[in-house]
Amino acid sequence: MADSRGYRPQVWVAIERSMEYMCRMIETDSHLHPYSLEILPPKVDGASYQWAIRKNGKLAQRSDRSLPSESKARENGLGQIEKLLSGMGDR
Repeated sequence: MADSRGYRPQVWVAIERSMEYMCRMIETDSHLHPYSLEILPPKVDGASYQWAIRKNGKLAQRSDRSLPSESKARENGLGQIEKLLSGMGDR
């Protein structure tokens, strides 16, 4: 049965799961301020993960290499943020 907008319950479940997944993929801890780390999942099966660093919401950097797992992408991205915070990663 559809709701008042015509959506079926399965659609809402899929949307909720997608939003939960995306929320988990963005780190905005206070120790990273003003930066946030976004992990970009592979667009197709077998592809690699990437990361994007945002400064106050604006894109600051993207990964220049493909990473085999979400944890490797997170580790690599957090390392780059540490460099930015220390002043070593500024371009």
